[in-house]
Amino acid sequence: MTRPRLATGARLRYDEVREEHLLLIPEGAVKLNATAADVLARFAASDLVLMDGTFWREDELAALGISERRAADMGHVPLSGPGGTLEPLAGLQRPRKVLVHINNTNPILLEDSPEREAVVRAGVEVAYDGLEATL
Repeated sequence: MTRPRLATGARLRYDEVREEHLLLIPEGAVKLNATAADVLARFAASDLVLMDGTFWREDELAALGISERRAADMGHVPLSGPGGTLEPLAGLQRPRKVLVHINNTNPILLEDSPEREAVVRAGVEVAYDGLEATL
């Protein structure tokens, strides 16, 4: 079994001066609270992570004229934008990461969309009907 590690150039760090957990990536840093730091450490030690991929944007439904409710109003964290889940997931080289529970408005369902390309570049998969995982 190989030792879990972050993608090249990314690392989890506790900054003692700021007293903050950080995910350092080549593009910058993401401030993590203690819970998020623990979750990412557990992800890195896993073989497979199934992650909520409901919305791409916080205002996805409003932008489409469907509803004024935001992702956060429904208990979801969007994949993109500040505080989105895609960036921290991209920093993990291991485990296998699969997005599930994807809303039909989410553009990652379109295989030729720029959003889907961003997910693929981040090393994350989009679940599909009949997906099986062997551990």
